[in-house]
Amino acid sequence: MGFLQKFSTWFHYRDRRAHVRYEIPGLTITHDGVDYTATDWSLGGFKLDDFRATLYVGKKLEGKISLEGGEKGVFSAEIINIDDSGNISVRFLAITPSVFLAMSGLSTM
Repeated sequence: MGFLQKFSTWFHYRDRRAHVRYEIPGLTITHDGVDYTATDWSLGGFKLDDFRATLYVGKKLEGKISLEGGEKGVFSAEIINIDDSGNISVRFLAITPSVFLAMSGLSTM
């Protein structure tokens, strides 16, 4: 596969994302009493490294969510990807409206 074909594939993949990813401010996810810091997050979901639970694509998660220095609430989500290192990508199914609005306001800055 030549450079242009690789770049085209990468660009197409990146372009398919519905939401831009952020690392700052931090997003803390609490699941089963354990706090995790999202590697990155968007309005559509988040990524967690070193998640300690039984994992499979499609698994539903519920817990608490807090935006660094701001809003706190609850969420439900679904695992949509698990990479070779066990890091998970998660899609929001529901989230406290005030947290979503705060995240939305930050993403337009």
